[in-house]
Amino acid sequence: MLSTRSPSPLRVGGGSYRTKPSVRTASIRYALLGEITLAVLPAMAAVKLGAPRVGAYWLFLAIACFLVANALIDGTVSNLALIVGVLPAATMLRNLFVYNSIIVLLTIGLAGVVFRSRAQMKLLRGAGFTWLVYLAVLYWLVSFAITGDYTANLRILELIFGAAALLALSRFPEYCATALFGIFISLVCIGAGLYGYGDRLGYAQVGDISIGNPITFGEPLALLLLLLIADRGKWFMLQRNTVLRLSLCLVVAVLLLLSTSRGSWLVAVGGLLVVLLLDRRSRLTMLVSTGVMAIALVVTLRSSRGQDLGEWIGRTFADNRSMSNRTDGRADQWMLIPRVMQDEAPWGFGPGTGPRVYARYSLLDPRVRLDPGHGMAWHSLYLQFLVEIGFLGLAGMLILLAALVRLDFRHWRLTGEVMPLVGTFSFMAIALTVSGMDAPSGLFLGFGLATVHVMPKRKSSRRTRIAARIEEESVSEVEALTP
Repeated sequence: MLSTRSPSPLRVGGGSYRTKPSVRTASIRYALLGEITLAVLPAMAAVKLGAPRVGAYWLFLAIACFLVANALIDGTVSNLALIVGVLPAATMLRNLFVYNSIIVLLTIGLAGVVFRSRAQMKLLRGAGFTWLVYLAVLYWLVSFAITGDYTANLRILELIFGAAALLALSRFPEYCATALFGIFISLVCIGAGLYGYGDRLGYAQVGDISIGNPITFGEPLALLLLLLIADRGKWFMLQRNTVLRLSLCLVVAVLLLLSTSRGSWLVAVGGLLVVLLLDRRSRLTMLVSTGVMAIALVVTLRSSRGQDLGEWIGRTFADNRSMSNRTDGRADQWMLIPRVMQDEAPWGFGPGTGPRVYARYSLLDPRVRLDPGHGMAWHSLYLQFLVEIGFLGLAGMLILLAALVRLDFRHWRLTGEVMPLVGTFSFMAIALTVSGMDAPSGLFLGFGLATVHVMPKRKSSRRTRIAARIEEESVSEVEALTP
């Protein structure tokens, strides 16, 4: 059984840096993993057999049944872990059911946890969740008012709720680890179900139905890869099972390569660099994992998909390709932004106007090759905010991210735990290449926000730091003596 004798006394989500060492055993919830498998595996099998709509209805019907059963039997934390575990599959098939079903599911999961626990409400408030929701709702409502389209920027709620779900689960190591294993199961099932459809794993054209997106598939894989290496696999509760961790790394690395999502590759490489620089305890594991990933690359290149992977690597690094071609047109949008800024007010053109602004200004620059004259979302959260809410809005977001980095850095200095800092930097990298308004991106942000509510006050920071160091050393000694 996958278990851990004593979670870290400085565990993110614990609410205090003075928690006494715990001797309770936390273990993976295998029944919950069974539910995730029963929901996702048949759904993706239906996709493999050419019936994706049947798979979508099976997935969401199964999720609904398990949510009801868990609420009656096991409690609401199980439901939240279930929802997070099936997120990749639900994101893939949402178009064939109800597109905004992810927001509905996350709302149900969070409401169940928060309304039954004042501690959870205090946790989310302490991490700034309340005012983030207010800002997100305001941004969406203004977008709706300006465009007349209720879906304009609605997915910003998905981002915030995804972060909140991870934050709430961080108080329960066994449920958090179970949710992460559920994400792994979901991604493996997706990979098997979509294998053979097209040259990019994560996207499929089944008849006249389009499914998925490589970056939607690649982002959670990058997250799992970082979690398996950072903090010695603590978030998976695999600190003492290096063989299993490396085996999971191999599978995840192969799937990540086959996704051909350059944005996800960037996130993974950036996060690993942070781990290499700051997490001394994981450097040996990272070195071995790098060897495992090299093996994964060789195996993948020699497989039946090796030619496809080689072509996409060539599209990124070939000398004879323009920057626009290498970035699938994203460079065109960055090239266009100075012209847009000449005409906009400090508060921007207004929430929801991003596609309209691109359609207008892309016609004014003959160098633009990415669908000039057509409304298109900006492929960067920074660009979207700069266009829609101007320099003032972008500056506000950057200030908040800088404050979050500072808190995460202090948390690392106090505890040695690097994943919150990795989560924040990874979210910032994601925002360079996509809007980041989805639940998988929210999971990265959730790791960053998880330190906000536990940071000590400046007055007592020195005393708290000393106490934290003593407790960490003490628990390390206990763990070393535990068979």
